[in-house]
Amino acid sequence: MYKEFLKRLFIWSGNILLVVFVVSCGAPAVKETPKQPPVAKTETKTPEVKAVEKEIDKMTVMMHFNFDRSTLTPADIKELDKAVAFVKKYQSNKIRINGYSDIVGDENYNIKLSEKRANVTKDYLIKNAGIKPENITAKGNGTTDPIGDRTTEAGRAMNRRAVISIISQ
Repeated sequence: MYKEFLKRLFIWSGNILLVVFVVSCGAPAVKETPKQPPVAKTETKTPEVKAVEKEIDKMTVMMHFNFDRSTLTPADIKELDKAVAFVKKYQSNKIRINGYSDIVGDENYNIKLSEKRANVTKDYLIKNAGIKPENITAKGNGTTDPIGDRTTEAGRAMNRRAVISIISQ
């Protein structure tokens, strides 16, 4: 039936044929899509990435400071002389010294005491190893990270110490 209908329409002009064909086939009308308002460009800030310190070497200096003291004993100086040889290998690196205390006493006081211990170690290394002051930092950590038994005098003495860390540049 469609064939006959199309044959008859083909006789007519091509323009009429097209109109009739579109109407009879029910072709969908073309719709215009509504224009979207322009999207505002937002600037995204790249978060600052801080350089991660990488510890490349470490030495625990077994300077068993006397109770409630940050002064160096002759035995402590022998240990620090070992540390001098150790840090001389890393003259161009950053050095971090962490001081520690035992658990006896107030925590705030222990943090200040451990900071004094770290600074005594720092000063000795600056003077005797030729480390530039800007390349070395000292921090007091109080009673954190114990290495000895906190319940015995011998263990508490082990916790009164300094740790030297060599940091990547």
